[in-house]
Amino acid sequence: MRTCPNCSRSINESFTYCWRCGCNLEENSLGDFTTPHMNVFRQDEDYIYIFSVHGRQVVLKASSIDELRMLAHMNKFPWKDTEIEDLN
Repeated sequence: MRTCPNCSRSINESFTYCWRCGCNLEENSLGDFTTPHMNVFRQDEDYIYIFSVHGRQVVLKASSIDELRMLAHMNKFPWKDTEIEDLN
């Protein structure tokens, strides 16, 4: 295990992104990248969906929240819509 340099959460050694704040651990990009959507983070112009399958982190990236929702559904990952949908 390692510790996120941004939020101090324990992170699996193999993970690229912090599951709590969305910090890119390999690029050491500090900050809070959370959105109102479960497992969804925003970095620069991209939306990032982070999920773990059998201890391995899966990262989906898209340029819009609608595209990311579609990718999550196609991969049969959980998606929880929120009342705040105007993120584009």
